[in-house]
Amino acid sequence: MCYTAQVQGVFSKNVINLKDTYFSFSTELIKQFKKLDKLPEEDKNTILKVINALIRDFNVRQAYVL
Repeated sequence: MCYTAQVQGVFSKNVINLKDTYFSFSTELIKQFKKLDKLPEEDKNTILKVINALIRDFNVRQAYVL
């Protein structure tokens, strides 16, 4: 979907709507995702596992911040 307005200071081309939830991404991150999308499925799955592990570890650290 194409947007013409800004959402919270982020240009519309960097905003993605998934089931009425809006996500904004930096231009650099979008470029990298486009490159990743061309990889074989096995490589994509490996990258997703790494991303999930990083997010999990971040959430654990946040849960134990005093």
